[in-house]
Amino acid sequence: MNNIQIFKIELNNYRQFQGVEEIPLETSPDKHINVIEGQNGSGKSNILNAITLCFYDEEPHIDENDDRGLGADPIANLKELESVDVGDSVRGHIEITLGKDEPQYVFTRKFRTAKVGEDEYNSVTEDLQLRQRFGADWQNVENPNTRLREILPTRVHQYFLFDGEQLDKFFEEGYTQRVKDAVLDVSHIQLLERGIDHLNSVQSDLEKEASDVEGKPQELHKEYEEAQDELDELKEDEKELEYPVARFRN
Repeated sequence: MNNIQIFKIELNNYRQFQGVEEIPLETSPDKHINVIEGQNGSGKSNILNAITLCFYDEEPHIDENDDRGLGADPIANLKELESVDVGDSVRGHIEITLGKDEPQYVFTRKFRTAKVGEDEYNSVTEDLQLRQRFGADWQNVENPNTRLREILPTRVHQYFLFDGEQLDKFFEEGYTQRVKDAVLDVSHIQLLERGIDHLNSVQSDLEKEASDVEGKPQELHKEYEEAQDELDELKEDEKELEYPVARFRN
């Protein structure tokens, strides 16, 4: 999943963004940095919140200077909510288009905010949805969270979606352990370790079976050798992946 980029973000009635707002973020060889600027309260941090809400159903990028806190306002646009009657709702969505050289994934999370009283609201988010392109066709994909974890593991997203206004929190106690866990998550070392443990168990079982059968039948012996070869390859992969982690630990 190297070089995955966000092509665009579409916000529909999300917080400050009334109606449909599209934020293009596609890069090119001569334009590979996007700068988002604006006055306080204009929605810069909420662009990050939109990404994490869409992907992980959470909004961690809170403006500490706002005494009300993020939860003081409804998820849906306040102006839209002011225009509806008590008992009605405003619907919206966040849609993020990802890919390498061209769009390949479209993640969407819909939400609804009900107006339960004057200045009283209740917001509900729906399950994450994913459409993926296969050739020229776009298809709905089951288990979108599994696909997302392959692209951007949950424990790693804070190092990609970085809020410079929260540096104190970023480097608070436990930072080193969080980074180490993130590196392990990306490198899939833990997955390899489970695979090695499984193959060690298979190897032990095969050795026992081989010792119990007089003459060690050729088929069983071949199966044992294949398992041994696969185990050796996984151990080599583990050594290669552990090298950058060892450097980090030192």
